Amino acid sequence: MHYKKAFTIIEVLLAAVLLAAGLVTVFSMANRAVFAHADLFKSGICYRLADETLAQVKVKLPSLPEKTTVLTGDFNDRLANTTWKAEIKPTDLPGLVNVNITINRPGLLADKEFTLSTLMYH
Repeated sequence: MHYKKAFTIIEVLLAAVLLAAGLVTVFSMANRAVFAHADLFKSGICYRLADETLAQVKVKLPSLPEKTTVLTGDFNDRLANTTWKAEIKPTDLPGLVNVNITINRPGLLADKEFTLSTLMYH
């Protein structure tokens, strides 16, 4: 007697389950990559906005008082729900101030905060 070799229904179902699990894993990784790229893109924008805010603080610096000063604002026209805070503190050296620019933006899972710190001569 000759028997035809064929796949049983259990083998076909097992292959389908393994294929489905593999595809779910691949699509999940692709989805995470897309979100990570978008998050990184927004982070790059935040660093550029922090640099722009620092330039604005440099312009205002001569008119700021000699005590700790905090300036705030937002970037809603360019990046929704993104705020900034500039903290200007005098140092022990005359004319030298410590400037901290903090950018807050919503992230996918948690809010993100970026801080740019520098010393400036006033």
